[in-house]
Amino acid sequence: MRLRDLSQLYFLRREIQEDERRLRKLEQEIYSAGAMRYSGMPGKATKSGSAVEDAALELVQLRDAIAEKRVQCVREEKRLQRYINGIADSETRTIFTLRFREGLSWEQVAARLGPGHTADRVKKACYRYLGSH
Repeated sequence: MRLRDLSQLYFLRREIQEDERRLRKLEQEIYSAGAMRYSGMPGKATKSGSAVEDAALELVQLRDAIAEKRVQCVREEKRLQRYINGIADSETRTIFTLRFREGLSWEQVAARLGPGHTADRVKKACYRYLGSH
C-alpha cells in the first residue's frame, strides 16, 4: 500500500467536513428569517424555475453526497484496518493506527507513544515500513 492510499481516509473525512460546512451555510441561508420569501408573484427565473426550487435541489444533492461519502468512509476505514492488522510489529501498527485511522499529526503520534518517541522517529518508522513492504 502506498502513502497516498493510506491518506484517503483523512482526505475523505476532510471532504465530509467541508460538505457539512457548506450544508449548514446553505440551510442557514434557506431557513433564516426572510432569506427567501415566497409571495406568489413571478420572480427571477432560474434553470429549474425558481430560486427556492434551486436551493432545495442543491440541499438534497449535498445531503446525498454527504451520505455517500460517509458510506465510502466506512469502507475505507475497514480497508485501512485490514492493512494495519497485517503489520507484524506492534509499535508500527500503533503508529499507523494513530496516524492514518485517527488522523493525528506526527507530533501527536509521538506524544501518544510516550517518552523516547519523536515526530521524526515515528515518521521514519512509517516510511521505512512502507519502503520495505
